[in-house]
Amino acid sequence: MLYLMAYYGLRPSEIAALNLDSIDWVAQTLQVEQRKTHSTLVLPMSRQALRVLKHYLRYGRSGSRHAFAMRLLERGVGIKAIGDLLGHRSLESTCVYLRLQVDALRDVALPLPEEVRRSL
Repeated sequence: MLYLMAYYGLRPSEIAALNLDSIDWVAQTLQVEQRKTHSTLVLPMSRQALRVLKHYLRYGRSGSRHAFAMRLLERGVGIKAIGDLLGHRSLESTCVYLRLQVDALRDVALPLPEEVRRSL
């Protein structure tokens, strides 16, 4: 997806809106819905772009947009940037994709004070 952004100059929201129907393998074109202009752009796909997309579809896709968002968050990417990549307009939309990682919270939890532990 980063290749398409760099090679064709696509916006994150345009990348997020792509689906398998956006690719015409026979005509070797990519149909992009431009959110900013509300128009459809049909781009010719280079051999390299086709190879990159085929590789991505076979090996690089995450299990879900939730997993993608969580991997970005775990790597220190900001919530605003994650939302932009997912094509979201609001923080609330992005937060739906950022599941709470209970195991990660356990690693940073403070120990209970002795008096609290005794009362349990």
